[in-house]
Amino acid sequence: MQCNKNIPELRFPEFKEEWEEKKLSQIIYKAKAGGTPKSSIKEYYNGNIPFLSINDMTNEGKYITYTEKSITEKGLKNSSAWLVPEKSLLYSMYASVGFVSINNIPLTTSQAIFNIIFKEQISLEFMYYYLTFYKRYSHKYIETGTQGNLNAKLIKNFKIKIPSKEEQEKIANFLTCIDQKISFMEKKYTILENYYKSLIHQTYAFNQNKPKITFSNMNWEEISLNDILDEINIKSTENNQYPLLSSTVNGIFLQDEYFDRNVGSKDNTGYKIISKNEIVFSPQNLWMGNINVNDKFEKGIVSPSYKIFKTNKKVKIGFLKHLLKTERMIYEYKLSSEQGASIVRRNLNMNLFLDIKIKIPSIEEQEKIARLMEYIMSHRDKIKKEINIAKEFKKTMLSKMFC
Repeated sequence: MQCNKNIPELRFPEFKEEWEEKKLSQIIYKAKAGGTPKSSIKEYYNGNIPFLSINDMTNEGKYITYTEKSITEKGLKNSSAWLVPEKSLLYSMYASVGFVSINNIPLTTSQAIFNIIFKEQISLEFMYYYLTFYKRYSHKYIETGTQGNLNAKLIKNFKIKIPSKEEQEKIANFLTCIDQKISFMEKKYTILENYYKSLIHQTYAFNQNKPKITFSNMNWEEISLNDILDEINIKSTENNQYPLLSSTVNGIFLQDEYFDRNVGSKDNTGYKIISKNEIVFSPQNLWMGNINVNDKFEKGIVSPSYKIFKTNKKVKIGFLKHLLKTERMIYEYKLSSEQGASIVRRNLNMNLFLDIKIKIPSIEEQEKIARLMEYIMSHRDKIKKEINIAKEFKKTMLSKMFC
């Protein structure tokens, strides 16, 4: 956030005036934290008055239309809770400090939330974006000795810079358009992701002889993983011979990009070499779904603790790739693993793993299924990239449009 004489770095050309610095308290009509009725008194709860928690805020996002809990009139009267009118700004003071929402329904809140009604010359939407961006600076108001929390007095002392109402609204409308585009793309992504998962259950055979959707009338053959996988154990002979990779639940990545730093050994000589289209997994974390096909890198190296396999001629890697991370397979991995020293780590019994049974069709049908899945995944991943680009664009606009 760079300002020159209270003028933001980027603004609409019709506005020339400097922004005015004020304390948040100067633009507030009414503001007060909420309160929680005694949880031990049952008649205070399950009424008709929505009761907002910070969890609701993080789940619902910008606009609050639903709360998990509700209270009664009796609970409202016998606590410090108050009925916050719709179109107020809700600001979290504890836990997820600085999280901001707007309520589209009248509601009450816990004491962890500071509820603000602004004066008429202030745009609610503008203040939502301003305080969302301001979150990164709110830590300087947290008193030493507290557990990273804010209070009403500290929030009211926030120093902010405000333009005219007209400029506020134009900024808010612009950022709202970006949010709407992101929301639309996220819905498209969710639809494709759910379709992909549904299609896996319909095009892969699990307990039946053939799936619901099939490209032939032939029954599928039951085999074990041992019938189609061959272990690879080729090790590097020099430091940094190939890019250092990490296999995670979310996929396979360059380690320094995934962790923003290199967390491996300084000398990675002797690490395992993985080639494109080979399978890699962590034996300790396989039960969580940490298994991937390397479809990104021609060559790489991974920790010696990882297992690497290639497929034989009986199965196409493009077909197997989608099967390996299904809920059914993750369940099988759990059955093949035993509790280790850590809660999140389990020791894989390799014999049990290789004995896991799967069903496969002919090579021709495998190829058709793989092409179908890749088509859907490519569209899904394209949308994901567009979402990330839009979010980065919004982040840049927030940093340049506020002062």
